[in-house]
Amino acid sequence: MIQANSRPPVETTARVMPVHTVRPGPGIVVVVQSESWVWLPTHWTGRATVACSRSSGCEYCGNQTPLWKGFFVARQHKTEKRALMRITPNAIAHLQDALDARPHKTGLIMHFSRIGKRGNSPMTSTIVTELPDEPKVSWRQTADYVGRVFRQPAGFFLLGADPDLGEGRLKVHYVGPDHSIDQTD
Repeated sequence: MIQANSRPPVETTARVMPVHTVRPGPGIVVVVQSESWVWLPTHWTGRATVACSRSSGCEYCGNQTPLWKGFFVARQHKTEKRALMRITPNAIAHLQDALDARPHKTGLIMHFSRIGKRGNSPMTSTIVTELPDEPKVSWRQTADYVGRVFRQPAGFFLLGADPDLGEGRLKVHYVGPDHSIDQTD
């Protein structure tokens, strides 16, 4: 029997920020609010994108290699609506030198679009300009928003560059609810 007061804990019912991806057509112009982007290995299940859980025996890794997705908090330039943007590494590859030269990405106005007419066509991006006084969303806050999208507890994963793995390689640190850290390549 379900009791009227038997609700899930607050941390599992936190509001999920909408996720925007780039659709075919003219694209989308956004103002970046995250200080840096959160990168996460994912799998496409045929119905949805799910986070790769390599640290706990991922059920999808046997069938496919994880696809890396990047997420950052942004507001649409025209509508002022705030959302998580989902991008691919190839979307920003040509801008990597310009992005790496910056101490943070907050305030960048960027245009993202698809090169083709299909929903999974390659994505591209350009830096339009910069707003100096845009509110900053920390990397940890961005990671927590992404964790909510994938129904994980706050702090479930942390991504960072690992010099031991070579330039451009990342190490994923999955942080459990008990604050234990499991590191995987």
